[in-house]
Amino acid sequence: MVERAWVFPPHSRMGTLTEEERKEIIDRSPLKDLYGADVDRESAYELLKKRKEGDESHSASAAGTTDAAGKPEESSWVSSTISNVLWGTGRRQGMVESAAKSFIRSISSNLGRQVLRGVLGTITSNKRK
Repeated sequence: MVERAWVFPPHSRMGTLTEEERKEIIDRSPLKDLYGADVDRESAYELLKKRKEGDESHSASAAGTTDAAGKPEESSWVSSTISNVLWGTGRRQGMVESAAKSFIRSISSNLGRQVLRGVLGTITSNKRK
């Protein structure tokens, strides 16, 4: 695809920079201190992989616990699942939260309807007797 290029002689040229020119421009840049150092941060893939490995090791250790009768202990898993269903997690709202929202929404809707009827009733009322 052909694009228009602006060339301002003698400051412009069509070729690439040499390594020395590139290094000189980078050294003069006011952003060199901010972006000059290489930083190897953890990627999202690495963070998710680490979280998954942590979850697997946690579930394996929880599944490995047994009670006095030798049965696997599931009470902590059951209680956390019930807690997540009732109160929700960081990503989902629980049953209690959704019920409270629904209750507040219906009360505010009814209250708003009554106020509107009262205001419209006084405006449109017939004052003849």
